[in-house]
Amino acid sequence: MQKELQNLLDHFPEFRGRILELFSRNEDFKSLCFDYWQCRSAMLKIREHVEYDLQQETEYINLCKELENEALKFLIRAD
Repeated sequence: MQKELQNLLDHFPEFRGRILELFSRNEDFKSLCFDYWQCRSAMLKIREHVEYDLQQETEYINLCKELENEALKFLIRAD
């Protein structure tokens, strides 16, 4: 499974079917999944870095939350 898809599936397991459906047919949602994966990856790299940067991590945490909220809008919206 694609890593950008797996991140969202891990975060919203209760929406697995809807996530798979949207990922396969909605380019905006697919792009959102990719953005979320990039954000999470960057945040994890910051945490592992020797010169830990709390401000930068906080910015990525906030961005991830915004992307999660955007994903939820997709997931609960009726087509």
